[in-house]
Amino acid sequence: MLLGEGYSSGLRLVSNLLMTRMLYPEAFGIMLVINVVFTGLAMLSDVGIRSAIIARKGEVDQQFLNVAWTIMIIRGFILGAIAAFIASPLAEWYEHPELFELVLLVSLGPVIAGFASPFPRVAERQVEL
Repeated sequence: MLLGEGYSSGLRLVSNLLMTRMLYPEAFGIMLVINVVFTGLAMLSDVGIRSAIIARKGEVDQQFLNVAWTIMIIRGFILGAIAAFIASPLAEWYEHPELFELVLLVSLGPVIAGFASPFPRVAERQVEL
């Protein structure tokens, strides 16, 4: 897991360095703002589904996983709606009209991610990575 985290951080560093060279500075800054907003929303709305699946005592049953998956879907839609709601004020605050469309486009990400299966968490719980 330590190697995985190191690899992930290294890959993120390399991708950021490449993006700074490929994009003009203003576009990189806009994407950084979008990333900060979505990371903040994700962190503020984390309800601990991953931790609940991993720390659950006994066997994880299908009903528990269905509830966890439903919560993930609802959270995804709520995050997408919040992001779509703040798109216009964010674009006005930073005085970049293109930020509105970009935030709307990226707001589909949490909605799609909400439909991710909870079974990788079960595999993580059983140390079957």
